Amino acid sequence: MQTIEMLRAWGSGYPSAQIGAYLLNKDNDVKVVWPGVHFKIYRGLARQFLSMPWATYGGFIVSDQLEKQDLEMFKKRFIRDRVASIVVTLHPDSKIQMYQMLWGNNLRVKEMITHILDLSDGMERVWSGYAGRCRNQIRKAITNGLRVESVSSYESLAIYYEIYRDAMSLKKANVIPFEVFESLRSAGSLFQLWLAKRNEEVLGGIITLSYGEEVFYWAAAITPNGRHLYVNNILLHSAIEAAVASGKKKFNLGSSSGLEGVEHFKAGYGAIKQPYWQLKYSTIWSRLKLLSLQNWRKRKQ
Repeated sequence: MQTIEMLRAWGSGYPSAQIGAYLLNKDNDVKVVWPGVHFKIYRGLARQFLSMPWATYGGFIVSDQLEKQDLEMFKKRFIRDRVASIVVTLHPDSKIQMYQMLWGNNLRVKEMITHILDLSDGMERVWSGYAGRCRNQIRKAITNGLRVESVSSYESLAIYYEIYRDAMSLKKANVIPFEVFESLRSAGSLFQLWLAKRNEEVLGGIITLSYGEEVFYWAAAITPNGRHLYVNNILLHSAIEAAVASGKKKFNLGSSSGLEGVEHFKAGYGAIKQPYWQLKYSTIWSRLKLLSLQNWRKRKQ
């Protein structure tokens, strides 16, 4: 999910952030591209490099075999750029060996869990892989008069965003700025918004992002009125059907780590639990955190 569209989206939502990529040139050729976003931390004294932020994947894009001395150049550049913290979220298919070679025992590795649904055998096979309860809930949603629309207009996104913002506020969770969503919508085929309606009332929506042969379940939000009408079930089923029809091979249902109810819901669609890795590394600039706290305490005295 390392695309220029995603980088532009984060830049649109967070104007103070720096977006771009680190490049490693060797023998007059680009050997590594490392996309990400810089955020100021420690009261602007240093920066954090995220590759990539919030429910997307990042890491190296490599064109050739690399040696440790090649990767050491990234360490030096991070120091020059006053980067105190690096956070990398890898795709489930990515390996961590190069990062271990770069940072050794100082690398902190956290196992995360997603669920991947195989679409390669067609919708009939996918449907038969749903748990019985899941198929029944989809049928009940249809009986309840729900219908799902694939929409792309600014106005439709604004309706979804209001539902999303209210839902996240109730959870006291981070609300991604509207500009991020709008930037992705403007990117075209990457982005797809699905809305569930009953009698013209919008009860919820989900957003999927497409990359190559994979579709990623990126965001979802439901109104209080829609919680007991199996809105999320019919939305997800509609997105899966469309992914199969368009020839996609995988449907990635996103992070489920530590959320037993979410894992149970995703497994009901026949999706297989799969690990991926979040990597963290701190440079010498991380010591500025202590200095910034000390300065703040002095000003408070």
